[in-house]
Amino acid sequence: SLSHIMSENESGIQKAYTTEFNPTTCEVKPVLNYGDYVMGGDIMSDMISQVEQNGDKVVFAINGDAYDTSNGVSND
Repeated sequence: SLSHIMSENESGIQKAYTTEFNPTTCEVKPVLNYGDYVMGGDIMSDMISQVEQNGDKVVFAINGDAYDTSNGVSND
């Protein structure tokens, strides 16, 4: 299932999505994929293509929002 919550801060309205599944009752399996390097970005559609080249089908993808999209540096 996919759900979301909305809130507002000094940057305006923020929306957070969550995905939930039960691996014992469905055949969906989590796959971790990432770009060529940590200190930079990669395009989501490119990463999906990489996974699907292995014969898998991507049902949903979650972007790593813990990174500053202007420079690719982790916000941790």
